[in-house]
Amino acid sequence: MYLSKIEGPAGSGKTTKLRKLAEEKRLENHILVAPQMSAEALKRAVRQLVWRGAKDLFIDECPKSLLDEIVEIVVDLPGSMHMTLHVVVDPTPPAPSSRIVFDEFFAYQDERPGIREAGTQALARLVPVALRDTGQSRTVGRFLLGLYNGHEFPFTLTDLRSLDAGLFDDCIAVLRLDNVPELEVHEYLPKGRMIFNQLREYWG
Repeated sequence: MYLSKIEGPAGSGKTTKLRKLAEEKRLENHILVAPQMSAEALKRAVRQLVWRGAKDLFIDECPKSLLDEIVEIVVDLPGSMHMTLHVVVDPTPPAPSSRIVFDEFFAYQDERPGIREAGTQALARLVPVALRDTGQSRTVGRFLLGLYNGHEFPFTLTDLRSLDAGLFDDCIAVLRLDNVPELEVHEYLPKGRMIFNQLREYWG
């Protein structure tokens, strides 16, 4: 790994120089701005970029106290031998309050695979209940249809209070799955469109 440090007093054009270097590599939109991230979020982002095979990393306003840690991380990762780390060094530590949103974003990204797995498994348990004729089938069926098309099938969330604890927990898991949808809810299931057409006939 080659370390290219850009240092100097405030207002000396350090960030401008870094941006020009990034533009030459067509990576101007990939500059990591240290004051907008926590130390852990910044280190996590660096690891991800190295793992993806990045040949150039750009970090703006990186505190001196954090730079040594980042260098150690990069050197220990496979594939870092031929990469260059371009860093604008900032002697002052970043304010923690400006980094909260980035911490939350990366934390959620880390949790997302578990949310997807739990939600998909819960959905597979709910569908057979919704397709039966029990006291709770209508509630579960209407809940799933509400996620499928809330405008056509409005659902009152307080109806979930009528469910057993296990079914209630499964509904919440599916709701978390659909909070930031990667797929339409029926697409998480084999033959999902056919299943939800059945739900529409039963409870629509």
